[in-house]
Amino acid sequence: MTLVIATEFITMAVHHDVWTSFVKIILKSVLVLWVIVLIVGFMLPKEYEVSRSIIINADVASVHAYSEDLELWQQWQPWQDADPTVKIELGPITRGVGASQAWRGEGGDGELLFTQVQPNKGIDYDVWFNGKQDQAKGFLTYRAISNEETEVTWTMTGAVQTPIFGGYLALMMDNMVGPSFQLGLFKLRSLIETGQV
Repeated sequence: MTLVIATEFITMAVHHDVWTSFVKIILKSVLVLWVIVLIVGFMLPKEYEVSRSIIINADVASVHAYSEDLELWQQWQPWQDADPTVKIELGPITRGVGASQAWRGEGGDGELLFTQVQPNKGIDYDVWFNGKQDQAKGFLTYRAISNEETEVTWTMTGAVQTPIFGGYLALMMDNMVGPSFQLGLFKLRSLIETGQV
């Protein structure tokens, strides 16, 4: 009987040691992985650039007419497709330098302000997200391929200032924003070429 109790005690002790060792290995692995994530996060660049292009069968003036006016942006912008809760409020000026709009939705809020408008080259704008915590620069540029074809490029550049994870977010910006830019450009092309989206 004593031998049986001793054997059970030894078996329990061995299982306890194995379990304890296993838990320690898991905890150490998680800690090492977390340290690696932190170190890499500090080293990753925080800057990003997202850019998409499309060729539109129209002259530069036709493209500019839909690009310079934020009221017309409402017909082709992609943001409400991505987040149907987005509500856009146009500023007192909707065309040219100083044109602005603000938006709010479940996905966040932001503001946009045209800073440069060149009928033959395109639009430059500043954009802020999350109560102006994050800022980026945006560009809609035109390049005439012929009298009836224009390449339009939509670009956004900026830096994610979020500590540690900013570099990871910067890496994901192209995948997060790029498809929306592409959708907006497809809608712009359809609107200019066919009169409907």
